[in-house]
Amino acid sequence: MTIISRRQHERVPLLCEITATVLNNDEEDEEFVIRGSTASISEGGIFFTSKLLLLKENTRLRLMFIMPGSTQPITVEGTVRHLYKREDKSIDEYNPGMGISFDTISEPDLQRIRMFVRNRTTG
Repeated sequence: MTIISRRQHERVPLLCEITATVLNNDEEDEEFVIRGSTASISEGGIFFTSKLLLLKENTRLRLMFIMPGSTQPITVEGTVRHLYKREDKSIDEYNPGMGISFDTISEPDLQRIRMFVRNRTTG
């Protein structure tokens, strides 16, 4: 697995379904799954839109999504860094959602994301 740095990356629109499993630190708590869609992606993170549920910042998640033109799912672990609520006027183009940074990702999945972003910024 590759550890992702916290620097800024080029972000591009991405619309696909996404499934997030909340990773618990307490073994007695059951994990739960949230489904939603994405709005954008970079090699450092993803924007997860959810009209029903926003998690707390610093919540750890396992994300699974399939990018357009692919049949292979991408699975990453990440952390909720920012929450955007409907009343937040600074992000009019987004539904309520969460900015999630990638913490661990396989090298092949990272390369697929990089290629996806590159193809949308240079084409």
